[in-house]
Amino acid sequence: GGIRVPCLMSWPARLPKGSVCETPAITMDLHATFLLAAGLPLPEDKPLDGMDLLPHALSAEAAAQDRSLCW
Repeated sequence: GGIRVPCLMSWPARLPKGSVCETPAITMDLHATFLLAAGLPLPEDKPLDGMDLLPHALSAEAAAQDRSLCW
């Protein structure tokens, strides 16, 4: 169950054309993903609830994190 909404991303220099990521994600993941994609560190004084989605977007074999998503 839950709400499933497609997310489209384009980064020709990094993401393979036509790739599909099946990892469940939540909008909080975008913050962590964009920070790390820009080469910026995650804040140590304010832990983020989101996770970096790039490993999952780059490889279908990236291990999915077991977590509950709430909204």
